[in-house]
Amino acid sequence: MLVMVTGDTCPLNFTMSYSERFKYKLASEFITMKKILAIILMILLIGCTKEPDTQPEPAEQVEVETQVVEPEEPEVEPLDEDIKELFARNSKIKSYEYMYRGVSPIIINYYVRGENIKISHPQLQKYDGFEFYDVYLGSKEAYLVCDKVDECKGRKSKIVGLSNFAPTTPMQIVSQIDNGEITETTQIENRDTSVISYTNQDGNSERVWIWDYWGLPVKREIITDDGKIVIEYDNLVVNSVKEDQVTLPEDLDLQ
Repeated sequence: MLVMVTGDTCPLNFTMSYSERFKYKLASEFITMKKILAIILMILLIGCTKEPDTQPEPAEQVEVETQVVEPEEPEVEPLDEDIKELFARNSKIKSYEYMYRGVSPIIINYYVRGENIKISHPQLQKYDGFEFYDVYLGSKEAYLVCDKVDECKGRKSKIVGLSNFAPTTPMQIVSQIDNGEITETTQIENRDTSVISYTNQDGNSERVWIWDYWGLPVKREIITDDGKIVIEYDNLVVNSVKEDQVTLPEDLDLQ
């Protein structure tokens, strides 16, 4: 009769010898130990496994093209042909002189020849401590001059900034008119003139009286927020100024 004894892991047959049963038991225990070690190793591996990064991926940036809309400049209507023809008459002017009458009651004499200008004051003037009667302007610099020996205690001059004394001449006024219309015709100092009404560079309404024969202004009337400004170019004479009249005198003591 065969008797079977059931162990924890495997059956033992009493028909086996003692040494066989011992080896079989050792093998069973070894297998059991391997299973335990495998379980422990699996637990350790699970515990050391890095959890996946659950942070959301950054959203893809979409570049938005910004379109800059440039403000449209107001359309400037071309000058009337009548005005163009009027201005074309000053193309033969080489020089001119006039008496300037503006806001101040003092009348100032101007002599213009090309880029050279002489401004003569009837009374002694003072600028930055220097006394003078005349101003000579070239294309790059200006000189204050006092050449009346008795009053000036010698013949002296001083270099000053051109922008401080550069005037707006009648010819420059014509070059700045880019709009408007002829609104009337009249006479000033027995000269036929055409009156142009326009908006000047400062945005003010202005009327200018243009001498029909030479195409130069003889009078301006400017409307500003502070009131009306009247400027007159009296005794305007064309092609009369000689070179030496606008040339800086020699033998001046430069201050």
